[in-house]
Amino acid sequence: MASVLIAQFGLTVFARDVRLFDRQIGSVMAQPATGQIVFAVLVSFGMAAFVVKKFLSAGYIWPIIASGLVTGFVIMANVKQDTLQHLVGHHPAAFFPNAVTSILPVQMVAFGTLGSVAGYWMAVRYNFWRKHGV
Repeated sequence: MASVLIAQFGLTVFARDVRLFDRQIGSVMAQPATGQIVFAVLVSFGMAAFVVKKFLSAGYIWPIIASGLVTGFVIMANVKQDTLQHLVGHHPAAFFPNAVTSILPVQMVAFGTLGSVAGYWMAVRYNFWRKHGV
C-alpha cells in the first residue's frame, strides 16, 4: 500500500501539462507528452521502490505490483459518470480530471516495472555505500 501511495503522489507531481480552470470539476489537465509520462512513471516508481527497500526492507515486487494497482485506484477514485459527461461536453478529448488518469495502463506497468527495479537497486547500492563507504 505504501508503494501505491508514494507512486501516486509522485505521478501527480511529475506528470504535468496544461491545467485549465473548470467550475464544476475544479480543474482539468491536458494529457502530458509521452516523454513526460515516461519520466514521471520511472521516477515515481523508482522513489516508491527506494523508500520501500530502505525503510521497510521489502523487495521490488511490491512496487511492481503497485504499478498494476495505481491505475485502478485512480480510476475508482477520480472517474465518475457525471465527471466524464461534463468533460465530454465541455473539453477536448485530450483533457482529463487529473494527469494520472491520462497515463495508459501499459505505460504504467512497463515503465513502473523498470522504475521499481532501478529504485530497488539504488537503495541496495545506497545501503552498501553507507555501510562500507565505497
